[in-house]
Amino acid sequence: MLITTKTHIGEGPTMLYTHFTLEERIFLHDSKKQGLSIRRIAELLDRAPSSVSRELKRNQSKHGYRAIRADILARKRRSNSSVRALKQGSAEFEYVIERLNNYWPPEAICGRWALEHPERQKLHYSTIYRHIRQGRLPGITRKDNLRRRGKAPRSKQGGQMTIHPNRLIRDWPEAIKTRSRIGDWEGDTITGKIGSGLITTLVDRNSRYLLAGKVPSKHADVQRQSIETLLKNRPVKSLSLDNGVEFAEHEKIEKRLYTKVYFADPHCPWQRGSNEYTNGLLRFFFPRSSDFRKVTQEVVDHVVDLLNRRPRKCLGWLTPEEVFKGVALP
Repeated sequence: MLITTKTHIGEGPTMLYTHFTLEERIFLHDSKKQGLSIRRIAELLDRAPSSVSRELKRNQSKHGYRAIRADILARKRRSNSSVRALKQGSAEFEYVIERLNNYWPPEAICGRWALEHPERQKLHYSTIYRHIRQGRLPGITRKDNLRRRGKAPRSKQGGQMTIHPNRLIRDWPEAIKTRSRIGDWEGDTITGKIGSGLITTLVDRNSRYLLAGKVPSKHADVQRQSIETLLKNRPVKSLSLDNGVEFAEHEKIEKRLYTKVYFADPHCPWQRGSNEYTNGLLRFFFPRSSDFRKVTQEVVDHVVDLLNRRPRKCLGWLTPEEVFKGVALP
């Protein structure tokens, strides 16, 4: 049976409510500081506005909404609920171990388990986190298997407008805003050690499907060629980029890919929220200290494959690959 899903607000089947993750709370905190409206934040998080409003009301203090404190408050409210242990050797135990070894976050493991095994008892991500913390999962540690390695994330600030774009993200047509189709891509780069090269990243807004290519420098012609190679023979309705000088050849990209290129405003990384979030996932594998001269494209492709096969909450626990390619669940 082919499984399809709508990934934008207001369309498709109603999703069951799931608790906010710490990453979502951090994004919510940063977005509020930037002055975004509740409705806009909800759109970026693929949440109902009422859910965002409820989260703000229930978990803020006299000092306002703080992500870490909000997460602690929410966990305390759920601490009285009974959370079962994972029995060693059980199907659930083996399922969790295998997915953690593929770097799935506990939330994704639980969501996917419920999707694949609706007749079985649900898993809870707090159970998995507790088992990792207590060393009850053989070979699994926070440092080696969890994205943030037990550390709090840092907010990323946008750069200066270094080129003069023809179009801005704020001028997106409705089809791009609502994520209603495959082929609207967000792009940027992640860097490692100075002078060691970088990775060009592209994320489809509808499916969150990731493309990534290793490049030797930030030269505009190198970035253009990388983007054209990554998007060759793929649907391209639009391309939305950061405003760095490496994308100065955007007009050539438009002509060669027969598309329109949009640019983010300065200091507004949330305008490309899907790409920013996915780059954060890539940082688990390629920290800022990485020497990309020692990283092959084969290694990059392997990491991209891992992420494209990781279930996502915003996709109803389908994977980006399943949504992008229309692949049926096993």
